[in-house]
Amino acid sequence: MTTEPSDTGENEGQAILVTLGEPFRLAVGESAAIGELAIMFIEVSEDSRCPQGARCVWAGQAKARVRVEKGGALLGEYELTIGVMREGDVGEVEIDGLLLGLLGVEPYPKLDEQIEAGEYVVEMVVEPGG
Repeated sequence: MTTEPSDTGENEGQAILVTLGEPFRLAVGESAAIGELAIMFIEVSEDSRCPQGARCVWAGQAKARVRVEKGGALLGEYELTIGVMREGDVGEVEIDGLLLGLLGVEPYPKLDEQIEAGEYVVEMVVEPGG
């Protein structure tokens, strides 16, 4: 199930139900549930992607922090990366036999435009682990 984040706050405090293998989107503070797992998008901790309209020597990356719980118990907080990977960066993490992957971070930076922390939306997917 692909979902759009709610601008009205009607999903606040409620997890969006997602399906294994189907991409989903979360705004800052929103949660997704798959089985007993709850995934909350906390923040974009880094966005060094080369802005549209700029010339850069490095394409950059974006990092999203997520919190994962199972049955209300914290399994961990994870930082997932898209873009250029440096040592220690990961784009997916295995949690409780499932792979949680970061597919995208929006909006994409534009030259001379500031992105507010609450404007970010991530696209993620949960797939069977290996």
